[in-house]
Amino acid sequence: MSACNSQPQPAKSPDQAFSDKYLLFDLEQEVERVPCSIIGTIPSWLSGTLLRNGPAKFQVGDKRVEWFDGLAMLHAFEFSPEQVLYSNRFIRSEQYYIMMVEKSLNFYGFAQDPCPKVFKNQTSKFIPKEMKNIQNANVTIQDFADKMVALTETPLPVVFDANTLETLGPFPFDDKLQNGQWESAHSLRDPSTGETFNYCIRFGEKSYYVIWKLADHQAARTTVAEIPVQLPAYMHSFALTEHYVVLVAFPFVVNPLDLMMKKKPFIFNYKWKPENGTIFYIVDRATGNVSTIKGDPFFAFHHVNAFDKEGKIFIDIVTHPNADIMNLVTEQLTNKKKIEESEKTKLERFTITIASQELSRETLFDKTVEMPRVPADKTAHEYRYSYLIDASFPTDLKDARPLYKVDAQTKTGISWAEEGSFPGEPIFVPNPNGQSEDDGVILSLVLDFSHRRSYLLILDGRDLTELARAEVPHAIPVGLHGQWKPI
Repeated sequence: MSACNSQPQPAKSPDQAFSDKYLLFDLEQEVERVPCSIIGTIPSWLSGTLLRNGPAKFQVGDKRVEWFDGLAMLHAFEFSPEQVLYSNRFIRSEQYYIMMVEKSLNFYGFAQDPCPKVFKNQTSKFIPKEMKNIQNANVTIQDFADKMVALTETPLPVVFDANTLETLGPFPFDDKLQNGQWESAHSLRDPSTGETFNYCIRFGEKSYYVIWKLADHQAARTTVAEIPVQLPAYMHSFALTEHYVVLVAFPFVVNPLDLMMKKKPFIFNYKWKPENGTIFYIVDRATGNVSTIKGDPFFAFHHVNAFDKEGKIFIDIVTHPNADIMNLVTEQLTNKKKIEESEKTKLERFTITIASQELSRETLFDKTVEMPRVPADKTAHEYRYSYLIDASFPTDLKDARPLYKVDAQTKTGISWAEEGSFPGEPIFVPNPNGQSEDDGVILSLVLDFSHRRSYLLILDGRDLTELARAEVPHAIPVGLHGQWKPI
């Protein structure tokens, strides 16, 4: 909701009130290397740090922002043979100083818009010079040129110290590539080549999808392709295979002029146009050549994985039937039936036959799932197992949201669940002496909302048997994505 809106706001639905209290509450306490209480036995080979990202403060006075505009907080779980140490720290962004020091919500965000008369020049004295232009990067974590960075959907990545979680500044790209105004938060690294890919959107009279790549240990990006587009689509993620980059442009689109002319928060300018269908832009990684295929309309946040084999491209996506979910995450959807429909997802496989340019789709897993992860060494390559959660927000203290392991070959799944608990994104860590793709552990930060506490859950990647849990000193609001950093 725009900060300029002075009209009385509608009363929250019971479900939204439940979310604000039990799932998206403020966490302001920062701690450093606090030992976690361990229940169970942690595998002796598990050595490294789990880094997590997500919004952790939403409220200023009697006003609050929606989930995607909450203040970014980093979390670290350091594993050693004897213990797990937990730390957390806010990213010191411009938004951090506006909310924490100025006690204001006058900033431009995903669904937040400042009042121009109030905002103009008001915050400059509150933001330290060295923290100027640092984004509220509250979505993901990546490794660029041997630096750990936090990302959101607006450039630039934010560099932080993986040991202290201290904010260091914007990532210093060493190139002349013009940054877009919008970028995927989910960069993808091909483990076989060491290249990281991403795309950005340059809005303008002529808009472009710009696909770039970045080699390991390098800070200079190379442009793979520039694709002109009239109405750019909202794409939170994309697909990468051994030979192709595929942008899946859903019919949730924006007229760039609206972004410049209309006084609306960013995401409220996008419109659902199912008559446009979904456009698959297939980009050859070697040549930059682009071909397109049109499919039926659907919406998605997250790709699971993709690979190409024997003249076909296989793209696995968690699909939504439409873009109503965007109205839910921005607190604009209150109809309970529509909320349930918007949260209903499934894991689907889209198959492109390259020679004939044919597109087909099939369901791999027909349960509500989100936040998918596969083993990192399987990114862009043929895989069998993915790990996901039911990310629909609980509405009762006894709700149990499952964490799933899905077998793409057999189209079956197994699950872990516990009453009153909401697991976070499941991150797979391989056993260094493992004998199979799923030989390792799953790490998931669980919010036990029924008891107002959080713990890091450690499951066997093969059968989801619980091995251990590390209890955190405070409850952590529902977060987003993370990354395992081995020693």
